[in-house]
Parts: sequence; structure tokens; C-alpha cells
Amino acid sequence: MPQSIFRFGQLKYAEPFVNNGLISFGPAANYNDSKLSDAQRDNELRRSSSPDIKRHQFAVTSPGSQPKALQNLLSIKVSYDIRDVTGEYLRYYILCCSLCNNRRFYSEFPEDDCCITIHDVPEFHRRFNTALRIQRPEWGGGSRQVAYFQPDQVIAPETTIDLVFMKEASYAWQQEFRFALIAPLDQVDSNRIPLDLGGLTDICSIANK
Repeated sequence: MPQSIFRFGQLKYAEPFVNNGLISFGPAANYNDSKLSDAQRDNELRRSSSPDIKRHQFAVTSPGSQPKALQNLLSIKVSYDIRDVTGEYLRYYILCCSLCNNRRFYSEFPEDDCCITIHDVPEFHRRFNTALRIQRPEWGGGSRQVAYFQPDQVIAPETTIDLVFMKEASYAWQQEFRFALIAPLDQVDSNRIPLDLGGLTDICSIANK
């Protein structure tokens, strides 16, 4: 886990975040929105790649039979939908931070006018887990550095949660460190999900643009 991470955003939200520990998580489903900038927009419910057929061999099989290589392929696209055990799209919510203090965020995210530095990530994570356990005891949650994959690469996630923390390489400059909340199967909410961590002035600070 890194010691420090950064969150770029708007001062009107950054001040309650730092002063009162009021943080909110955006629905993953809402990020595939044409109103968002290219740096913000992504289909967070699916991971796709088009592996280079010159470097990879593909085969099909069925239970009890031997794999059969596919011949004369012109192209192939591999997609993983991020679904829960019922087959529905996973209802998860994210808070995006970065491992780098890169001023490119200000040009790529035009409304951002400040940057929060979380100086003690282990302590922030402890408070996040405590708040989650008390305020939303039926929910899951976690954090991880995002892993980036090339568009011609074969994606090989071991679990659905691995897909939550993967993105295509065009976003790699963001060096994202992501916090995620996962809703219980019986709860549906299209709004942002709040958590109250309590004041964070001892471990966070704000720098204006």
C-alpha cells in the first residue's frame, strides 16, 4: 500500500472531504456517459481487448472434448462483463485517486480546481474500513492499485474483483489507486454512496490549482 495518494477534484467537495471526512462513491455504471471527458469516460461494467492473432492461438472446446484450434481468424475481441453470482451486472461504486501528483489532471478534468493529498494511506484505509463496517455492514469494499492492460493483450483475471481494478492502457497515465464499494445483491441504488470517516485534517491536505 502506498504511503501517499492524490485526489483531484473541486474545492466545494474537497473541503467537506478533508474537514469532515465526508466522502462519496460514484456508481460504476455512470462512467460510460458521453457527457464525460475522454479521460473520465469508460465502460466500468466490461473489460475488452482485441488480442493480436499473430501472437496468440485460440481454441474452442466443450466439456469432455479436446480443444480445437480456430483457423483463419482475421480478428478477435475478448470481453468480460463484470457480473455478480446471479448474472446481473455487479453494483459497485468507486472513489478514484492517483499515485501521482500530475497537473495533467487539470487539463483532462476541466472542472477540477484543487488536489487533496492523503498523506497516510494506511490510516485512511483503516478509517474507511471502520466506517464501512459500521455504516454499511452488509456491503463489501476494498482498495487496490489499478492494473493496466494493452488493447492487444489477453486479459486473464482470476476473479470478478480483479476486473474491478483493471483498465485499458490508455488510462495508465492516471496511475489510479481505487477504492470500491460493492452493494449487497438485494440492494439497488443509482445514486452516489456516502461514507462518513470523521475529520481527516490530520492525514489530508488541500492544494489549490
